[in-house]
Amino acid sequence: MTDRAQATGSAAAAAAAAAAAAAEAAEAADTRAMLRDSLARYLADHYGFDQRRRLLDEARLEARYGAAWAAVSASPAPRCPRRPAAWADPSSIR
Repeated sequence: MTDRAQATGSAAAAAAAAAAAAAEAAEAADTRAMLRDSLARYLADHYGFDQRRRLLDEARLEARYGAAWAAVSASPAPRCPRRPAAWADPSSIR
């Protein structure tokens, strides 16, 4: 195979891979849209407006602060520095 044929074959393979990736992304977007619409219909059928609004508000707060609180709760408690020995005897402080 010549260099030119190899380059043409590589370009065609890259174009085919890009087209496949684009088709996969479009399918994923369609799936997300169907799930979003199904969830919206389910919530509308089973929950009132105020309940849905409260659920959305809670989800927004969880999305915004949930990771931060999880990190804080997973971290070890802060430690206090050890007291110097001189503090044990108040008469030694001048």
